[in-house]
Amino acid sequence: MDQEELTPEEQAAFKAMASAHLPPAALENRIVAELKKEGLIKKTRTMNTYIKYAAGIAASVIIFFAGNIVGKQTGSVAEIDPLNGYIMILKEDSNFKPGDPMEMFEEYASWMNGLYNKGVKITGQELKNDALEVTASSTTQLDGTDERRTTGYFIIETKTEEEALAVVKDNPHLKYGGIIELKAFMNR
Repeated sequence: MDQEELTPEEQAAFKAMASAHLPPAALENRIVAELKKEGLIKKTRTMNTYIKYAAGIAASVIIFFAGNIVGKQTGSVAEIDPLNGYIMILKEDSNFKPGDPMEMFEEYASWMNGLYNKGVKITGQELKNDALEVTASSTTQLDGTDERRTTGYFIIETKTEEEALAVVKDNPHLKYGGIIELKAFMNR
């Protein structure tokens, strides 16, 4: 059978027929979500996923180095008064969009130095992505790819919760879409 080229009208009709049978995007997304839920489709990691993980790691490294700079400038790790201590737990999810690593480094260092110059005692540390989740009956290895990851912490000393909240709201982590959980030290 000889293959003939389609006329422009036939090509248009062929294209219309193909697109008319595509399901709506919302339906396709629901079906894919259900198939994943049932375990029939496994989540695949795209390049964007790996870029997000790399960006999270870069942000964590920045926090670590900024903490070291402040620690070296102050001469030692800040001794926090338990009656006025707060912990800022830094978390990241898919909304976290880090900037240029050097700019972030300078921004975190400047933020910490500014606090130190205002008399706020501060210390902090980057946390590794992998962790062990321990219950009475099991220990599970976490690889840091969970939806919301804890990536670091800062411990600060302020006189009031309002002062602590002001420090948190000024933290560069929020600018990049991070989440910060603020908790006061328990005093008994």
